Amino acid sequence: MFASVTFCLIVVLLFSAAEAENEILNRITNLEKECKAEISKLNSNVRDLQSEVEELKAENKWGKEQLQDLMAATFTTEGKLRPRRQGQDDLVAFFATIRTAQPYLGQGQTIVFDNVITNLGGGYHQTGLFTAPYDGVYVFSVTLVTAFDQSSHASFFKNSEQITVMYFHGNAIHDYDTSTQTIVLDLYRGDIVSIRQTESAKSYHSNDHCLYSGFLLKQKLSTGTVG
Repeated sequence: MFASVTFCLIVVLLFSAAEAENEILNRITNLEKECKAEISKLNSNVRDLQSEVEELKAENKWGKEQLQDLMAATFTTEGKLRPRRQGQDDLVAFFATIRTAQPYLGQGQTIVFDNVITNLGGGYHQTGLFTAPYDGVYVFSVTLVTAFDQSSHASFFKNSEQITVMYFHGNAIHDYDTSTQTIVLDLYRGDIVSIRQTESAKSYHSNDHCLYSGFLLKQKLSTGTVG
């Protein structure tokens, strides 16, 4: 009887030990799964952080480039403040015609386009002179019509320098003759552009037949001049 009880107790103890071992194994297995899931989540977070770091690096690089561009646009290499970029307030453009007759212009006399239609920036004067208000590249165009049965020469001048020559040959055809030129000039602020008569006692057609125009194509920002 005692032996049977002892045997049953041993069986119970062995069963309990196996059950406890299984419980421990299950807990270990669950812990492993939880650890793997947590590690996977941490790896995902790390990848997200790395992606954010790369984005921040890219933004930082872009910011530095923008700052360098801004500094380059604002200051010269000598540290001087650059002029403002060309904007609405910096528009320079003019258009004028010869409304009133100017008979018998003298040699070297400036041709006056007295009817000013457009004068943005105030560079053109009714004396026939255009004064550049900014450093930059300018475009000028002129069309001249001679008086009847006249031949003549006229020229674009930059300050006192003759730039071009226009020729009219009206007396050969006993009619009016016309000439048109368009030029591009690199000017500094204060440079003067004019159209001058290069022969004496010559006339041009009035009543808006002769046209003169110009505009600032591109303002230069590298000279340190205040615009």
